[in-house]
Amino acid sequence: MYRQRHPERTVFYRILFHYFDKFLLEYENRFEKEYGYFWPVIKEVVEHYLDCGNLKCGFCGAFCASNDIGDASPALKPSLTSF
Repeated sequence: MYRQRHPERTVFYRILFHYFDKFLLEYENRFEKEYGYFWPVIKEVVEHYLDCGNLKCGFCGAFCASNDIGDASPALKPSLTSF
């Protein structure tokens, strides 16, 4: 059974959610001289983190094609379904 994460309940998530865009706008003027070029991968990682656990962004369900959980044979093939 799927148990939804609730990252939006964490302080870290809320800080990123509310302030990351402002940070991106101000980085060049306020921080680039001291910390260097802002790597675009950082923005991608933060965006993925903010989307993770958000059902509006979709989710993937996994289930076994076999009803016999104890079956270790090759017939036990996990299937992935995107909803």
